[in-house]
Amino acid sequence: IGNSLNGWVMTWTQADSSITLRYLLALHWSLGQFSSSMEVQPRNMQERAFAVVALLLALILSSTFIGSITNMMLELLTLQKEHTRYQRALRSFFRSYRISAPLAMRMRKFLSTVRGGETRDDYQVKLLHLLPSHLLADVLEEARTPILSSHKFFALLRRKYPQTLRTLCHDSVVSVPVQQGDVVFSCGDACHRMLFVDNGILEYSKGEKGSQQEADCVVLGKKATISEAALWV
Repeated sequence: IGNSLNGWVMTWTQADSSITLRYLLALHWSLGQFSSSMEVQPRNMQERAFAVVALLLALILSSTFIGSITNMMLELLTLQKEHTRYQRALRSFFRSYRISAPLAMRMRKFLSTVRGGETRDDYQVKLLHLLPSHLLADVLEEARTPILSSHKFFALLRRKYPQTLRTLCHDSVVSVPVQQGDVVFSCGDACHRMLFVDNGILEYSKGEKGSQQEADCVVLGKKATISEAALWV
């Protein structure tokens, strides 16, 4: 198309025209299809049909692109409004109950981290809840069994009574989000759960806060366990 007698190429270029000129002319014509304004006009039926098809494609692509940008802007605006209402409610809560600045800072840090992570974690939870119970049990068993099996009791349970461990993974095991600097439990708290470190590290000490024993802490890494006594109470 275009190389025929009196076609685009013969009309708008010369035999000795440089490749740069030809490339720029073709690029100009392609971009001109978005606005349908270009001095290069079809010279025969084949070129006219090609121009019509190119113009339709340009119209569809431009409409799709503009629609996508518009939807993205609306979503960002909605998220910004929600974030503004969230911040306003949080400040109102701090003022009403006279929360101290250090505690308010800790709350802000934790809540902002949790809200930032809900794009992955909350969507995962919502998707899992769409599954039927038997399929959800299979997924949770494969996801949580490797962590639980790091403890000898659960490793034995996995070998002897796999169905029981499957039920535990579905009914009794929950994720506990912990941020840096948070206190999971303190000395004197009732022991009502056993904890497994799935990611990151925990620092464990037996003494009161600020004591020498508190300084001599033990670092617990991935798949470490703590508060085992809750199993036997």
